[in-house]
Amino acid sequence: MQSSGQASGVAYQSATSPNGHHGDSVDEHDLKYALKFKTSCEIAPIEDWLQQHQPGRHALTIEGFSDDFIDREVQVLFASTDLRSKFKAFLSDYVRG
Repeated sequence: MQSSGQASGVAYQSATSPNGHHGDSVDEHDLKYALKFKTSCEIAPIEDWLQQHQPGRHALTIEGFSDDFIDREVQVLFASTDLRSKFKAFLSDYVRG
């Protein structure tokens, strides 16, 4: 299942992941819900928010960069659609910041 949209300049795509993903102390099989997005924002605050609000229930991967290394393609996997929705709300606020 996939959906897509845009959060204040951050294009994202939600999907159900067919398999898990490597992450620190995260059971790969529990991370079935993905969110892919492109951003030029700093990644560290995103990682900090995830660690603070969803410890052990997510995995973040930088999948690519633009030619000038400003924009990043990011994928975050979540254990539930609720966690993914909370992250979308944070992401929308963060990029408006």
